[in-house]
Amino acid sequence: MERRWSRTTTTTTTVIIIVTIVVIIIVVIIVVVIIVVVVIIVVIIEKATFTLIVLSASGSMAVEATHFYKRLAFRLAEKWDEAYSSTLAWLRCKISFSLLRSAIQS
Repeated sequence: MERRWSRTTTTTTTVIIIVTIVVIIIVVIIVVVIIVVVVIIVVIIEKATFTLIVLSASGSMAVEATHFYKRLAFRLAEKWDEAYSSTLAWLRCKISFSLLRSAIQS
């Protein structure tokens, strides 16, 4: 015996799907607006730059994260009068262990 769907059941399911999609879109828009507001606050009010440091679980970095590491290592190497390569290696090691420690503690 076949079960036939009534028109109200398919209409209800369609409405639920549409409402779910709309809610997801609204949440994404809210998150994007929050990120834009934070960037505006940091850049305009604090007169600073805003760099997202995106790291993957496999250890690769986004382009901006690579630039951040290199710039910070260059400035620290100048300040401490150390070699750039050793400062960069120390910085990567220090931040990697800090991230690992925070992941273990949470």
